This record gives sequence, C-alpha cells and structure tokens, in this order.
Amino acid sequence: MPRQPPLEQQQCESDMTIEERMKSAVKHAQSHQNPNLAKISRDFRVPYNRLYGRLRLRKQSRPVRNEGQQLLSALQEKILVDWTKLWGAEGFAISRETLRIKAKHLCGHKPSLRWVYDFQKRHSDVLYRRPNKLDDKRAQAFNPNAVAAYFDELGDLIDKYKVKPCNMYNMDEKGIQLGGGRSRGRRKGYYDSADRARYQVGSDNLELVTVIECVSADGAALKPGFIFQGSTCELDWWDGPECEGLKIGLTANGWTDDSQCLKWFKETFIPQARARAEHDDEPVLLIFDGHGSHVSENLVALAEEFNILLFKLIPHATHMLQPLDVGVFGPVQLGWLERCAEVLEATKHPLHRADVVREYMAVRKKAMTVSVIKAAFRSTGIEPFNPNIFHPAQFAPSHSTSTVSHLPSSCPIQHNHSARSSSPGSTSPTVVEGPHGQDLPGPPNSSQASPPTPGPRRTETSPSPSPGRLIEDSPDTPRSRRKRARFTPTSINPRWTTSRRLDSVQTDLGRLQSMYTSEHEHRVTAEAHLALCIRENETLRHQLNASSKSTSRKQVRVTESFLNSGVALQQFEAQRKVREVKEADEQARKARRDIQTQETRERRAAWLREGAVVEFTGALSSKKKEELKDVAFMLALSPPDKATRQDILDDITRHFNSNPALKADKRFSGLFTRQRKAYPAIDAISRTPQPFVPS
Repeated sequence: MPRQPPLEQQQCESDMTIEERMKSAVKHAQSHQNPNLAKISRDFRVPYNRLYGRLRLRKQSRPVRNEGQQLLSALQEKILVDWTKLWGAEGFAISRETLRIKAKHLCGHKPSLRWVYDFQKRHSDVLYRRPNKLDDKRAQAFNPNAVAAYFDELGDLIDKYKVKPCNMYNMDEKGIQLGGGRSRGRRKGYYDSADRARYQVGSDNLELVTVIECVSADGAALKPGFIFQGSTCELDWWDGPECEGLKIGLTANGWTDDSQCLKWFKETFIPQARARAEHDDEPVLLIFDGHGSHVSENLVALAEEFNILLFKLIPHATHMLQPLDVGVFGPVQLGWLERCAEVLEATKHPLHRADVVREYMAVRKKAMTVSVIKAAFRSTGIEPFNPNIFHPAQFAPSHSTSTVSHLPSSCPIQHNHSARSSSPGSTSPTVVEGPHGQDLPGPPNSSQASPPTPGPRRTETSPSPSPGRLIEDSPDTPRSRRKRARFTPTSINPRWTTSRRLDSVQTDLGRLQSMYTSEHEHRVTAEAHLALCIRENETLRHQLNASSKSTSRKQVRVTESFLNSGVALQQFEAQRKVREVKEADEQARKARRDIQTQETRERRAAWLREGAVVEFTGALSSKKKEELKDVAFMLALSPPDKATRQDILDDITRHFNSNPALKADKRFSGLFTRQRKAYPAIDAISRTPQPFVPS
C-alpha cells in the first residue's frame, strides 16, 4: 500500500489543482541534487510520467504548449478573471453571455459556450452561482465613509458615558406569520423517484404578528412584546409560565406604531433595563434603526428621564450594523418555519393565533442563546468595540455610487485616492480621461519645486567580463517624461577567447529575452485593461445619460373636454412645436459642451504625450473656471465635476500654501509674479500748456 503524505500536507493541498501540485513537485525536485521522482510523485499526488517529462525532457504543461491555439492568452484570461471578481464583488456579477461579450472585447471574436465551460474549469476560483438580492439603497448606504463616521460617533458616546456591555441594548421589530410564510424553510422529505411534482402541503395564512425584541451585549434577551392584528384579545395568549409578564398590543394591521412602541418602551424596556443595571444612575445605551415610531417626542422625553441614551443606526445599513438583523433573527426565523411545519404535519391544521405566543417563546428559547447574541454584537463591531471589523471587500457594492474609480489590483493604472493629502515629494500619478474616453496616466503630483532629475544608472559590478546592463530611469522620474528601458551590450575585449566571447553574448541574449518578455507582458496587460476600461466608461456614460434625462412625461394641457375637437388638436400642435424648439436648444447646448470637453481632453492628452512644459501666467483670481481646471490638472488635483470656480480656486490655493516650493517652479511662478502696468516716462510727457478751447 503506498504511503500517504503527511496530514498537514494533505490539508494544505486539498484545494490545490493538479497543475499547482505539479509546480510544487517540480520546485521540490529541483531543490535536491538527486531527487527520488517516484517518492515525490506519491507525496504530491501527481502522475509520475508527467513529472518525469517536466524534469528530464523539459516538457511544458499542456496550457503553456497550447497557448498559441487558445482564444485568449493566459495573461488575458487572468485579467478577465480579475475584472469578473471585481464586478461580482460590486454586486453586478456577469452572466455567461456577458462573459462571452467581454472576451470578444479582448480578442475581437465571440467565443462559444463550450469555451465558457472550459474557462470555468481553468479558473476554479471563479464560481457561477445564483446571487443574493441586495437593495440598491443598502448598497449605497454601507460605504467606508459613513461606517467610519458611525463608529467614531458610537465610540465617543461609549467612552464619554462609560457604558458597560450589560447596559448596551439593541431593539428591533420582527414579523412572523401564522402560516410560516411563503418560504418553506430548509426541510426536505422523501418522494417516489418517479414523482415529478413533489408537493408539500402548507398553510396560506399570512396573518402578521409583530414581535419587538431587545438583546444586550452581554448575551441577555429581554422579554419581548407582541402586536396582533384586530381589536380583541384571547386569554390563551398568557397561558404557560413562559408567557407570564409579556405585553401584548393590538393594531388594525398587526404593525407597530408610535403608541405601541412607546408602550413597550415604558412598560417593558425601562423596568427590565433599570433592574439589570448595577446602579440607578448608570447610563443605558439603546441602539435602534430609524423607524418613525422609535423617535417620537414622548419616547425621547422618557429616555431623558431615566438616563437612557438613544443611538440611531445608519439608514439602510442595518443588514450589516444591527446585531439582531445580523445574527439573531436568522436562527429565530428558521426555527419558526420548522415549528409551523411540524404543527401542520402533526395536526393537519395550521397554527392557531391562540398558540402563537407560546410556540414563539419555545422557538425563541432554543434560537436566542447567549453565544448567538454575543456573536451578533461581535460581528457588528459593537462589543468588543472594533471599528475595523469590516473588510474592504464588504464595501464593494457601494462602488457603483462612488465618485472614485475602482479598478482591479492588476491594472497598471490606478486612481490616486489621496492626491489631495499626499505628502510633499510624492509622485503618485492620477487617472484622467483620454481624448477617446480611455484612461490615461495623469501628471505627477507636483509637490516638488521642479521635476526630479534621473537618478544614477544601475550598473553591475561583477568581475570581468562585465555583462550588459539595463539602463533605467529613476523611479522618481515623472511618468510623462520616463523613457523606455535601454539595454547596453557587454563590451567585448578582442583578446578574449572565443568561448569567453560566446558566454558574454549568451548572457546578453538571456537578459534581452527577459527584457522583451517583461515589456511584452506589460503591453498585453495594459491593452487588455484599456479595452475593458473603455467599455466601462461607455457603460458609465450610458448610466449618466439615463439619469440626466427628464422624468417628466410629455403632457399637454387643453381647455376642451373633447380631445378630438379642432381647438384641442390646435393646442396639441402648438405645445408640440414649443417642446421641439426647447429640445433643439438643449441639444445644441449639449453639443457645444461636448465639443469643449473634447478639446480639453485632447489638449491635456497632448501635454502628456509630448511632455510639454506648460507655463501659466496671470493671477489666479483673474482666471476662469476652465483655466483653473488646467492648473489643477497639472497639480494632480481632481476637483469634482460639480465643483464651482471658487471651490477649485480654494483647492489650488491650499495646495500652493502647503507646498510653497511650487511657487518657484517655472510652470507656476507666473501665477505669483506681479506685473506692474507700464507708464510713459515723465520726460516724454509734454509740459507745454494746451490752449483752452471753449465748447
């Protein structure tokens, strides 16, 4: 029986593909002088013949050998995978048909569906699954800036009042239906293999019962409140020891309102919260969402009276920030669905409203445990307090409403998110839009007085013969002035032997091959990302144009009741002509704006391509908005599209004040040089008095 690899090695390689295991086996074999290929093939679970071919016969892997026959190269597929992951993380996962269209943008040919299946096999880190729905308001609300401000405010409140975990509460309403709801839960059953219907009898009773729950950060759960639909109550609601002391209200539709929420707060929350506090003067923190019934005047007055701090969550972000929604209501809902199904299966009748309170309390006891409640507070970063609980990838759905571009990490063009706050001396590029809509590297951060000079050449100090060297510009050289890498061949001494000359030439060839491979990969990467960036820009323009269109309907106002009369038709025609004139004027203004924008893009793109040194003159206060935008562009500032002239001027002034060395730069020195008005010399002025001529 063949010996199995160690358990640690099995766990590390359980998710590895055979190609990854083959690479690890080859690397392991090359690290030994006389490797035992049979043992290595068993340890790494790779075929012996394939491993022998890689090492002894220098064979390449099948994907590498067949790369010339593939529709996309390995590098292009990697870039497509990176973009696919980004789209999926942002909540706009592409379908198989869209994936084929994206591949067409890279190679010019739309692949078949068979290629899509092979693509999924080659890239196991990309899964084709059914998505979970996320409301667009929730995606926009849960963003890094809003969450950071939320944690700052919450942390300051906890530190200021020294709130203990046992006095931190979260309350929210939950709706349960007597029939369990339309969802059937996770229960499965056995059926005849020939049965295609596979029915499960359920109840269609969708009567709603609202439950007001409140949990503490130390794992405790306060007694809930119930709100039933109707105007009469039943005595069976309070049967059982677990129902003792519960508060039950009635509304017309079973939903909560201001009076019911105030009643729960006064008769349920305040007595229990004050009884659990160690001292009467200890502050109690109650975290809740922004529902209208939670912020009534009477409720706020009661909170002030009993030293209760009310903290409202970010609107539309409770799916990530509220402990009850994150980790408590889920187990309760599953337990309720299973209990409704069990009652229906045992009695053949749906759950009666008289049994709702008793059955819910039984489900609640099993689902709302101390560990579940504590895990919910921990997952939301409240207790223990952790403002960095959320990973940056969790904010990806908010990218669609962000004003900052988000690109894959493999993209060579990245937006400078910290252009305004960059330290002096940095040369981080920003991203601008090229003349044809493509992204172009912008000017460097002009926080230095003048462009840095190229650094010392990198040479090799190996013994003679000195190999060819790769001459590069300094990393501090601005991208717009950076030159291509140059290769200097090795100087061959005529007195060298033939073998020595051959070794020198082979060394240079190896370096040239490495240089060519690197430049080729860089070009392919840039072209692939550029092709997808252009399509993304087109999509964004389409979205902006769709949102800028007027949503008002083309309605007409007539004075006649009979719309087919001659007077009504004349009014229709007159209003149509007025509307057409307005639309024509608007299109003309839009065309002029587009031409002006295109000229600005081409001018700035020419500055980047030609490396021209643009010198600005005249005071900043006298320049127009477009001229100020040009100055901001050369300073690597990115003012918003809706920024006013004064906003741009203030940004430029602050940038110059924080970097005073820029005022001596020849590109910007003319903005601060005061040019006095030239007056004629005194001697040139005639002192002869002129005769007075009466009018």
